[in-house]
Amino acid sequence: MARSGTTLAQQIIASHNKVDGAGELIYLDQLIKKLFFEEERIIPQKIIDSIKSTENHLNDEYFKRLDFHGYSSPVIIDKAPDNFIWIGFINYFFPNSKIIHCYRKAEDNLLSIFKNFFPAKSMMWSSNLKNTVEFYNLYSDLMKFWNQKFKNKIYNLSYETLVSDSENEIKKLLNYCDLEWDDNCLQHHKNFKTPIATVSLTEARKPIYKNSVNFSKNYSEYLSEYFEKLDKKYPNHK
Repeated sequence: MARSGTTLAQQIIASHNKVDGAGELIYLDQLIKKLFFEEERIIPQKIIDSIKSTENHLNDEYFKRLDFHGYSSPVIIDKAPDNFIWIGFINYFFPNSKIIHCYRKAEDNLLSIFKNFFPAKSMMWSSNLKNTVEFYNLYSDLMKFWNQKFKNKIYNLSYETLVSDSENEIKKLLNYCDLEWDDNCLQHHKNFKTPIATVSLTEARKPIYKNSVNFSKNYSEYLSEYFEKLDKKYPNHK
């Protein structure tokens, strides 16, 4: 989800000397819809044919677009939050990928989304609390499915754990990404090689802090009707 810690996670990993952060790319979404959709509906047979084919057009076309950025590092991060929708495609057509699912306390996530403005058409739901609750619950349900389907192929990164036990969590994160330890990852706020073009700009340029954990409790009196409707079971079943 947006505002779940994706920018912080990217900044930490992209501080590694073998990693570049590409930000929120639109290529995956565009290409999947181009290759597997007709009249805004997914065509299952196209997926089956592509899986059986010796050619991987989705992978090839994605990296052709990525080449325009001129990244030199062997590892690239695509942190578009809506990538969670396409985890099935990612696992089949990008077998070398590492999927990191960022999540945080549902109430904090809901309020953080609602109090920020997202101009993107794909985020229109975020300006209405009822719609945001519905979107969050759909996301949560889908992530539970992906975690059952791909048990060991998704790293579920808790924002609360990341900010409370940073060094240990960063070590686990780098290990999952098959990256050796790099002290730069503890100084993510000093990493200016990765541009930040999201509403998290100010937070991501600071050292890790805990002020955002449980901040929604200050608004529970006013937002209880929405908080009560949220799926409180975190998407990795913890």
